[in-house]
Amino acid sequence: MRDLQRRTESYCDQVACHPASANGGLALVFPSTRLAAAEAGPGLLGGTTHSRQMFDEKLKTKGWTQTGAYSYAKGDWLIEPDTSSWMFVSTKGNPRVFDVHVPGDYESGWTVNLIEHLCGMEDERLRLRAALESIRDNPEAARQTAISALQQCFHNWLLNLKIPEKQTGRVYCAICGALRNS
Repeated sequence: MRDLQRRTESYCDQVACHPASANGGLALVFPSTRLAAAEAGPGLLGGTTHSRQMFDEKLKTKGWTQTGAYSYAKGDWLIEPDTSSWMFVSTKGNPRVFDVHVPGDYESGWTVNLIEHLCGMEDERLRLRAALESIRDNPEAARQTAISALQQCFHNWLLNLKIPEKQTGRVYCAICGALRNS
């Protein structure tokens, strides 16, 4: 079994996509795909140059920095190229939060918002899981752990259109009920 795994890894490391390949730069799905994606260049991620520029701009306005060929980081959150027109989204606590499709011309803003929502929710899920593990492991401190966990929130801000602009309560968190100035 180990010999089969070694041969498979060796073969996968040798199979790579080159920009001048007959399939237009599309990579085959192998463990070395991330490397192939970074080396293959723009043809790999699909879309137009314009859509990639729009996506880059939207990411940068939200605080993301480019770390490599079609790779981006914001704190512990990462976006890396997958195959074809997909991207890996990961966090410090989860190396594979989700695969997200590379946006078309007018989907860039929505896609960046989706990626940030997925990463934020994953961080929130792991934070709450840690609180539950703490409650399980130390039942005497359960009440204080729960209070502390509930005091933190990954806010989901919404507008209450029934409240006039610039009045308290117009912008509120749908999760914890916190209010924000509009």
